[in-house]
Amino acid sequence: MVSPTVTLCPTAVSNVVSLDAYVTALPAHTLRWYPTATATAYTTTAPTINTQVTTKTTLEAYVVQVNANGCESPRAVVTITVDDTTTPTLTTPAPLVVDCKNAAASITTWLNSATATDSCGAVNLTNNYNAVKPCRPM
Repeated sequence: MVSPTVTLCPTAVSNVVSLDAYVTALPAHTLRWYPTATATAYTTTAPTINTQVTTKTTLEAYVVQVNANGCESPRAVVTITVDDTTTPTLTTPAPLVVDCKNAAASITTWLNSATATDSCGAVNLTNNYNAVKPCRPM
């Protein structure tokens, strides 16, 4: 059984994934891995991909099953892509009406109530309010 195309989320730390996690040999069969559809040299060790990337990364390999007589099945391509394909979801608070007497505290609380989620992991929300807020009148 082969899962021909899989997309994985990037990770913040090194995480090596083997393509054999997506291929299952039939009983009494072994697997051979080829780098291209026409390659003649093979390995019995499945290729791997590291998910700690900052840009879309793809690994493609070809796999065959080999029976006890050494006969190979047709080649199947296995493609693993590491990519964050889903835009984060941002949840913002309701519009804020500010009383100038307590504006800084109100705005800071309001900004900190925003949340975000992403299917590939944690989202870090930041703002630059403290750097750009107006000066207090004297």
